[in-house]
Amino acid sequence: MTTVGIIAEYNPFHNGHKLHIEKAKALTGADRVVVVMSGNFVQRGEPAIFDKWSRTKCALLNGADVVIELPAYFSTASAEFFARAAVDILDKTGCVDYICFGSESGDICAITKAAECLLNESEEFKNALKDNLDKGLPYPAARSKALSEAEGVNEDILLSPNNILAVEYVKALLSIKSSIKPVTLKRQFTDYNSTETVKGFASATALRYMLKTKADISSFVPCLPDAFPVYCDTMSPFLSYKMRMLGKEGLSQILDIGEGLENRILDAFGEYKDYDLLASSVKTKRYTHSRIQRIFIHALLGITKDDFDTIISSGINHYIRILGFRKDAQDTVSLISKSASIPVITTVKSREGLSDTAKLMLDKERTATDIYYLLKGEDIKLNKDLTTPMVLI
Repeated sequence: MTTVGIIAEYNPFHNGHKLHIEKAKALTGADRVVVVMSGNFVQRGEPAIFDKWSRTKCALLNGADVVIELPAYFSTASAEFFARAAVDILDKTGCVDYICFGSESGDICAITKAAECLLNESEEFKNALKDNLDKGLPYPAARSKALSEAEGVNEDILLSPNNILAVEYVKALLSIKSSIKPVTLKRQFTDYNSTETVKGFASATALRYMLKTKADISSFVPCLPDAFPVYCDTMSPFLSYKMRMLGKEGLSQILDIGEGLENRILDAFGEYKDYDLLASSVKTKRYTHSRIQRIFIHALLGITKDDFDTIISSGINHYIRILGFRKDAQDTVSLISKSASIPVITTVKSREGLSDTAKLMLDKERTATDIYYLLKGEDIKLNKDLTTPMVLI
């Protein structure tokens, strides 16, 4: 049996995601699809538009066989750690043969070359990167330009969101010497952040905007969850309270904060603003809008540098949590349970035999889910991570 892995957020699940699953199976000849999916908070520094169980159900109804949760510590991390953790989960299942991801490039050779260069940074690259940063370029642009100058890699390869993640996926595979083979599909129809719709396809960004404005999205999604959506702006009062409670000292301990950024953040929260405006008022050349939003989420969830370092230093992932599966894919779940190199669990109640680090991660998952349901404003239900069973289709 051949298995292909997919890393996703499905925020929300749309026709493009369904097509990706279909093409991934066709391209690799896979019998099964295992998805590693972000939980209730996502990498762009926002709450997911729908909860993780609703999105799991949509994925299972449209081609996925098993959905595994990417823990909150990593679903809200930088592209490097997001990719590293998700690839590590797929590798530790012990049964995934391929990973298939979308990219603007569609060129696995170019993506692999960029990944190899970044994994083994040359002195020429390091010097070019320093020069570009000294010139005031934002880090993403400085890194992309340095890669082109020092290694001859197309500068555009690190300037598009899906390309960036694609490079990080391959870099992660190389770093752990995984036997999983990478394949890529060229992104079609709409760009990552596009608000346009084309031939029944729309980006997740466009769909979130349409949901917020009460527009009909039924023609762009194969499955619309029966759940309350959660929007970024609902976080503003919670964040304002959290920032005041943390203060300068507490904020300085939050993951990704450095260079005195805590002062800039506290100044921004001196008056009430909506979420996007808060991020815009804090961002600098070195700190992009998305990175600032991730810092906000880390503050809201209490994700500290010390806890993150503890998790990373002891092996990144310490359990595999299955959010749901298709009943006809029970054999795949059984195989993962037997072949995985770390414990396989189905709820945060499953603590027997887990390490202290795994328990730390599960406690944060429970906290993240409780905060997510507080953000809903309606249908508030706490302890969902303790009471919600796996999704079975």
